Amino acid sequence: MMCSVTDHKSHECSDGVEKCRGMLHGLEKEMNDFDEQVVKAEMEISENAEQLKQMINVHREKLMNELSSMKQKRMKEIESLREEIETVVVNGKLQEVRG
Repeated sequence: MMCSVTDHKSHECSDGVEKCRGMLHGLEKEMNDFDEQVVKAEMEISENAEQLKQMINVHREKLMNELSSMKQKRMKEIESLREEIETVVVNGKLQEVRG
């Protein structure tokens, strides 16, 4: 009788061990799947960040070019106005000298 009880408990123990092995296998698979998802998410984040950086660089370059163009245009306008004023001043002085 003692033997049959032990045999019965041994079978239950064996079933428990198999259940634990199954749970461990499931946990390892879940861990691996999760790790793959994390790696994929990291790659997506890096790719998106690089795209944003490129977009910002392109936008910055466009704005800098526009600013440079505006500066050159305005500087030419100022220089032209300065030359006109200098001409008036020089002509005015010449008239004073002649007059």
